[in-house]
Amino acid sequence: MTKHTVLIIGDARMAFPVVRALSRAGHTVHAGVSMYSNYMEWSRYVDASFWHAPLEPGTDEPFERIRDWLLAHPEI
Repeated sequence: MTKHTVLIIGDARMAFPVVRALSRAGHTVHAGVSMYSNYMEWSRYVDASFWHAPLEPGTDEPFERIRDWLLAHPEI
């Protein structure tokens, strides 16, 4: 099986099982979070994380930080 590095964006609780499953399958998981209170960035299944502005309709504010992360991590 090919191993990948993936980026999960989102703070929903439903992201946790996805992160866990991807990590257990051997993939490297990066997480972009807009709230530090959801604890995903501290999960043992997340290899790297970063903060971005909340994803809100009508704003492009979070996308610059997400783009910068992707440029700094071309393996994603």
